[in-house]
Amino acid sequence: MTGRRDPRSGFSLIEVLVVLAIVAVMTGASVLGLGALDRGAGPEAEAMRLADRLRLAADEVLVTPTPLALVWDASGYRFIAWDARDAAWRDHAQAALGTAHRLPASLRLGREDQPERNPILITPDLPRPPVVLRLADAGGDAGAWRVSFDGFAATAAPVER
Repeated sequence: MTGRRDPRSGFSLIEVLVVLAIVAVMTGASVLGLGALDRGAGPEAEAMRLADRLRLAADEVLVTPTPLALVWDASGYRFIAWDARDAAWRDHAQAALGTAHRLPASLRLGREDQPERNPILITPDLPRPPVVLRLADAGGDAGAWRVSFDGFAATAAPVER
C-alpha cells in the first residue's frame, strides 16, 4: 500500500472529531460572549451576582473549615478568609470570591437590618436570622433590590414599594 486514500472514501474519525471540537469551542466562546451582553450594571443584575457569590461562599465554608466574611465599602465588596496561622483576615485565594467586585458608581450597597454592621461573618454554624442587604441607585430607592442571606441560602428580590 502506498498510504493514499481513495478520494471518495470520506473523512476519518479523527478529522470529524477535530472539526467537532473546534465547533464546540467556537460555540462556547460565542455563548459566553453573548451572555456578557445582557449582564447589566443595574441593581437587579448586581443583586443576583451578590446572591450567587454569597451562595458560593456558604458552600466554600461547608467544604473547608475556614470562616469567611463579606466586606464592602462605597466602591464594592469582596470576601476575606480567616488565616488561622497568622490569626488575621486575608483576601480569599479563590478568584471568584477573593477578587474585589466593583459596583457601578451609581449603585450603593448597604445593610438594611443593621446599617452599622460590616463585615458579615459566614461560618458553618446553625441557621441564624437572615442578613438583609440592599442594592439601590445612589439617587433613590427606585428599582432597589434586597439580598437576604441566612448563612446557607441567599435570595435576591426587588424591594416592594
